[in-house]
Amino acid sequence: MERWAEDLARIRLQRSLTLDELNKPPRNEHHRAWQDAVRSNLTESAALNKEIASAGVPFDVGELGSVRAPYPEIVPLLTRHLMLDYSRDVLGAIIAAMTVPYGDREALDALLGVLHEKRNSGDRDILFSVGNAPIRLRAGVTTISSEAAWISERRLVAETPGGPVG
Repeated sequence: MERWAEDLARIRLQRSLTLDELNKPPRNEHHRAWQDAVRSNLTESAALNKEIASAGVPFDVGELGSVRAPYPEIVPLLTRHLMLDYSRDVLGAIIAAMTVPYGDREALDALLGVLHEKRNSGDRDILFSVGNAPIRLRAGVTTISSEAAWISERRLVAETPGGPVG
């Protein structure tokens, strides 16, 4: 637990504030929509979060994107879940959690697969997240050929009507 100490204190405070907001009566329709979305994401990601905890990582998938301590032991788990049918918010959290400098080639290939699959979806947030993933994955994982594949895929996304520019 020592490697998680710094992150745990910060994230537990964030988690506590979020849960407090979920338990308050909604102030307006925007707040109600936010509460509903958070509840839905927590329900949808419950099984994944249980697997993450079973692997010894004390964070939910939505929290992993802001964890500073490395968690290479769950990158294969995240890679497997990337291929499952999740909402945009949960998929985005999985992508954010996978774009770490200690990701492996399988993770990179899976992210490239999502980029290719979502290219025509018009989902700019997911395309942006996946399209920028290699920036954090460069530590020994990418090769010149995989970099070229990312550049090619990003160009295809950028040229897709409604796709992100980049």
